[in-house]
Amino acid sequence: MATKRAPTLGEADRLIAHQARLLKAPWIAAHYHRLAEQGREANWTLEDYLDAVLAVESNARALRCPLRPRPTDQRPHDAWWLY
Repeated sequence: MATKRAPTLGEADRLIAHQARLLKAPWIAAHYHRLAEQGREANWTLEDYLDAVLAVESNARALRCPLRPRPTDQRPHDAWWLY
């Protein structure tokens, strides 16, 4: 049975960049490496690192589209154009 080897740094960077593109998450692609270094220095758990990476992306999206209505904000009586 073949064991899966850990990707080298260059391979890991390519994989993360590819996954970030698939997820349409440009802020993850731009900041994951810096956050990884910060997490190593601060002895973050994997969960702490994941939280930081996802927070960067979600905060960027919130700032980019602050006025976009959320699904919970839309009620049928607000959708006057549907009637």
